Amino acid sequence: MLILDYLRLRLFRHKLAIYGRFAIETEGAKPGRSLGEHFVQVARKNWPRRCISDSTGRGLNYGQTLVNSIALSAEIEKVSGRQERVGIMLPPSVGAALANIAVTLAGKVSVNLNYVVSKELIESAVQQCGIDCVISSRGFVGKVKGLDGLRGLVFLEDIVGKIKFASKLKAYLKARFAPAETLVKSSRDLATIIFSSGSSGEPKGVMLSHHNIISNIEALRTAFRLKSDDNLCGVLPFFHSFGFTCSLWLAVISGVSASYVTSPLDGGLVGRSTRQNKSTILFATPTFLLSYIRRVRPDDFASLRTVAVGAEKLKKQI
Repeated sequence: MLILDYLRLRLFRHKLAIYGRFAIETEGAKPGRSLGEHFVQVARKNWPRRCISDSTGRGLNYGQTLVNSIALSAEIEKVSGRQERVGIMLPPSVGAALANIAVTLAGKVSVNLNYVVSKELIESAVQQCGIDCVISSRGFVGKVKGLDGLRGLVFLEDIVGKIKFASKLKAYLKARFAPAETLVKSSRDLATIIFSSGSSGEPKGVMLSHHNIISNIEALRTAFRLKSDDNLCGVLPFFHSFGFTCSLWLAVISGVSASYVTSPLDGGLVGRSTRQNKSTILFATPTFLLSYIRRVRPDDFASLRTVAVGAEKLKKQI
């Protein structure tokens, strides 16, 4: 039986590789087409359907997400000026998703900063990228010791506060009627820079293109067979490639919804979010799942169809 199971696994992997290559070649994951362009197309197609929500109770449908992203994008352009790269330091949330989408629509490169490392390592990443604008929030910075004096820090609340009614109306009209190509600024192929944790020295920035992210998403779609009514429980931080790809962009360019939990190690909060949103997909790390095993009631996870782990060695008890 073990030999037969092994052969079946090899055959499955072989077929998955073939289907993945086919999907990438035929479903539009082509160099030059940005994540922003994919999002605009999907948002218009799924306008009234739920898109993103978080554990604070805030929720937006696809139309609202597109309108808010367009309006926010215009303000981020003003705040960041000619800077090609924009730092983002926010936990998984509606605000973090909007900031990332808006930066992409502005034709800029998002750099989600790892807020669980020391201030020195965060400053190193900022310096390496030459960032003069880091988007965060007052409430979040107040919870992370020593970040209030970070170079280039601007608050999302202040940026949103500058968006007047006329700007919101203009963003709505653009989202509804403007040619899709005019909603996304011309951008370089670079989509984001993800930094290592710095465990082996100074953090190293890994440059990922739009094509890198989209190709991985096409492979994920092949493996997980997303459904239109799927809801992804988003616990992974966006400063990790796993979270940036799976928790953020997989959802919003696939037409499914995502419900973000700002405190991924809070098992009670994760269980409640999964139950309330009837989440069907959970991407997590083994460490997160160990916490959920101890603190989440089994019926909280009853709606989950797929649970996938990564980033660490899979522990036997998981």
